[in-house]
Amino acid sequence: MHTVLNNCMFKMFAILCVLSSADCRVMHENPSRLYKTWAECENAAAIKFEETKAMLVGTEYHSLDLGCENEDTI
Repeated sequence: MHTVLNNCMFKMFAILCVLSSADCRVMHENPSRLYKTWAECENAAAIKFEETKAMLVGTEYHSLDLGCENEDTI
């Protein structure tokens, strides 16, 4: 019998566009955290999205997106 383990881990990223869609920055958590499942990462990203929106109140920004990617993604 063979057991296949999913060694894939996920990390969260944020894309914040300040003045326009051409002035965007990709950011990662610092310190970096890895999530065992895509769902775990997406749940954490949803919470982080709301926290970040609250921090940005009164700040002009064009857009904010948060999501998850494979830890090996550059």
